[in-house]
Amino acid sequence: MSILWLIALLAGGVTYTRFVLRALRGIHRLGRIEANSPVSRGSTSVIIAARNEEDWIGGTIESLLVQQLDFSRNPLEIIIVDDRSGDRTSEIVESYARKFSNIKLVKQKTVPPDVSPKKAALALGISQSQGEVILLTDADCLHDPGWVKVMCQTLAEKDAMAIGQARFIVPHNAPLWQRLQALDFAAQGVLSAGLVAAGTPYNCSGASLAFTREAFNRVGGWVGFDQFISGDDELLMRRFIAHNIPVIASTGLASVVMTRPPVSLTELWHQRTRWGSKTLHYPADQKAVLSGIFVFYLALSLTPLFALSWPLFIAAIAAFNCKVALDRSLIIASQSLYGDKFRFGEFFLTELLHPPVIVVLAILGAFGSFDWKGTTYKTKGTA
Repeated sequence: MSILWLIALLAGGVTYTRFVLRALRGIHRLGRIEANSPVSRGSTSVIIAARNEEDWIGGTIESLLVQQLDFSRNPLEIIIVDDRSGDRTSEIVESYARKFSNIKLVKQKTVPPDVSPKKAALALGISQSQGEVILLTDADCLHDPGWVKVMCQTLAEKDAMAIGQARFIVPHNAPLWQRLQALDFAAQGVLSAGLVAAGTPYNCSGASLAFTREAFNRVGGWVGFDQFISGDDELLMRRFIAHNIPVIASTGLASVVMTRPPVSLTELWHQRTRWGSKTLHYPADQKAVLSGIFVFYLALSLTPLFALSWPLFIAAIAAFNCKVALDRSLIIASQSLYGDKFRFGEFFLTELLHPPVIVVLAILGAFGSFDWKGTTYKTKGTA
């Protein structure tokens, strides 16, 4: 068994190394193309699906009202789709709509049982919008005043998709587990940008996403996978790629959206399980790479059981140190693009916890269940 463990460690380690090096090459390429010239765009619409977001929706709207729109003569259209909220979400949005003519409330009153509520809400909002460019974000986000501008500039004049970044709002005095999850979340965003720039997109965040209406209509939106609860961002990106529509990573601090983090370990558990459920619907080549990474993480997690001799233990330490070096290089490379900062102690602790946590969440993402917006979903076949 120790020999099988060693083979898994080495083979998985090779897969992981190639994966991160590809992302690093992409990050360095992003650094070279960051200073693109501003490009004018036409009308722009921001679409938000909201359910029971009375504590956050006001701040989200405020951050969109101060957007710098010198690239366009048209006011920014802001459409919030209330997905059957049971709190004051609609009331708050309506109070803004009475003051600002560019804000529109749309109510989603019913959702078919086999359709994702969020995808249905976003599709409804897009159908009632007017913009040439569509931006998606979440109802619990705060945006840099230049967010809309930089996302539109990333699209340039192309029918394409632009992916931005999302980071958790975590104060310095937050509990350690929240700081660790924020660091891991930031690393995921950097990895996704690097892989996009390298020509092999894997994931993106629906909190900061833009595309042209023409491209969205060409791919058919979410029709065909709207039954999956998760994946309104990544699975849509996959459809753009399948139609040979460019996917471009946006750079700069303005492309980073700040979003509400899970406030409890239980909420974090359900969030990551929901995210993991999307891997069931990735293409075969992407599943193969992620399977190799899973094997690597599993082997690292099982080190105490199988590294029973000094040579095997040294091999495990070497593999772990290689992972630490690669991940640290990725974060450092992103600092000039997104302003990410990290404490080495927290980073190292995250590295220790990351393999076993990801192994457990990957399994639950395929065979478990998660709670989201007051409903429990089984992940197998319903991602």
